[in-house]
Amino acid sequence: MTGTTMPETLICNATIVDGSGAPPHPGEILVRADTIAGLGPNGRFQRCGRRLIDAGEMIVSPGFIDVHSHADNAALLDYADASKISQGVTTEVVGNCGMSLFPIDPDHSPDTVALLEQTFPRLAWDWRTYAEFSSRVTDRGVVTNQAQLLGHNTLRTSVGANGATLRPQQQEAMRARLTEALNDGATGLSTGLIYAPGAYSSFDELADLLGHLPATAMYASHMRNESYGLLESIEEIIALARQSGARCHVSHLKASGYSNWGKVGDALALLDRARTDGLAIKQDIYPYTASSTMLTALLPPAFREGSPEELLDRLGTPEELERLKGDLESANPNWESPIHESGWSSITIASAASGHVEGHRLDSIARDRETDPVTTLRDLLVENGLRITMIQESMDEADIVSALRNDHTMIGSDGLPPGLGGKPHPRQWGTFPRIIGRYSREKQILPMTEAVRRMTSLPAEWFGITNRGAIRTGMKADLCAFDYESINDTATYDAPESKADGMHWVMVNGTIAYADREVIGLAGQLLKKTYPPHHEG
Repeated sequence: MTGTTMPETLICNATIVDGSGAPPHPGEILVRADTIAGLGPNGRFQRCGRRLIDAGEMIVSPGFIDVHSHADNAALLDYADASKISQGVTTEVVGNCGMSLFPIDPDHSPDTVALLEQTFPRLAWDWRTYAEFSSRVTDRGVVTNQAQLLGHNTLRTSVGANGATLRPQQQEAMRARLTEALNDGATGLSTGLIYAPGAYSSFDELADLLGHLPATAMYASHMRNESYGLLESIEEIIALARQSGARCHVSHLKASGYSNWGKVGDALALLDRARTDGLAIKQDIYPYTASSTMLTALLPPAFREGSPEELLDRLGTPEELERLKGDLESANPNWESPIHESGWSSITIASAASGHVEGHRLDSIARDRETDPVTTLRDLLVENGLRITMIQESMDEADIVSALRNDHTMIGSDGLPPGLGGKPHPRQWGTFPRIIGRYSREKQILPMTEAVRRMTSLPAEWFGITNRGAIRTGMKADLCAFDYESINDTATYDAPESKADGMHWVMVNGTIAYADREVIGLAGQLLKKTYPPHHEG
């Protein structure tokens, strides 16, 4: 197989799982250029003059859709990112958790860049709008299709709103830039309400922005609290959906912290009731009991207020260090404290600009340095210029199972951006085969056909990703072929960058882009949405 597009390709001897949830059936798929041109039983189509791919009775399904990705920068790497396509993913929704790589306003670019470089590798940062950024991506080529959300944290920094104060002209500027991004084809808006500066936003600020979304645009939210305040955060997103009428999506639904285990069932009950009331709201999860994010998320929101440069100055002050110790050791924090919920031993460094602490637990680093964990946290942030990420063990698998049993749950990897190095969370390489291998085949939580539906047609319909997510005539030829009996995630916390077993090949827009465990084509596209004309926000 090669990474080139043939005029016509015939995939024969396939066991077709079409993405609808219907039972598997044998057959063949005719692909013309980038489109599925025909379906039928084996032997229906002539072989002569067509490129043949014998599927060997493997499962051929629509390519998977990762509804929560942070691979916004994948096209800007100096290598082809294999982390998603090796799992069978052909489309990624990026710009999540309030972090998109645009807009960048020249007047406020240092703060925007400093914010983004807490999560993303260093980039050129020489674009301003989604139109300019997408042109850069298109020029370089991308492995998978990408649908882009506009990140609220990036949006806020682009207008200089780094703290709790939001002036009317800043709100107006955010509305204008949201409208600009939507007119350029963005899929919607995302928030990361535990991160600065999104943590300082009010309900009214968010409701105003959501009120300017077209009916088919998406609002995806990393909510304010996923631990003791989970249910209150669910209620806030339901209230936003009710007031604005927007399509609302709960990102990576979880109950973090031992004392909160079991609350996912209560959260799902609230969401199901909202759906019964006619609200458009769904959720996604990742199939792991550990999370991963930037290390600054351990700091209280009030401590993070202001620019990243101001935060670094604050961290260097002895008085502020003592205040930080008091906040982190408080028995009753009024914010989502990962340390309060799960303890210092739950934190492992994933990536760091300095490199030397990657893969080590934070409490172990503190012991090696013969100092306390809070001082170690401060020192790591300062030493790495805030460019440091973590993994935290904090969840219960029973909550994952509860969420998977809900018909409205989709799947997102939530992997950190590629190119950071270190030891990233294994979800970046293993999420989708883990759903099929562990939760369908081994644990039998979901029938295989339903697992495929949750990763294909359901997210395509929900996010408005047209002509994808199903094997039907006229749909784009985004396909993957896997062996149901052997598909497995192989990525671990010790060796996270490991390709899945059992994924034989992946086709993106009619091109075989992954085969023999290697990326062999850059066939992805930016999937830009079109809204009704004259949308003015």
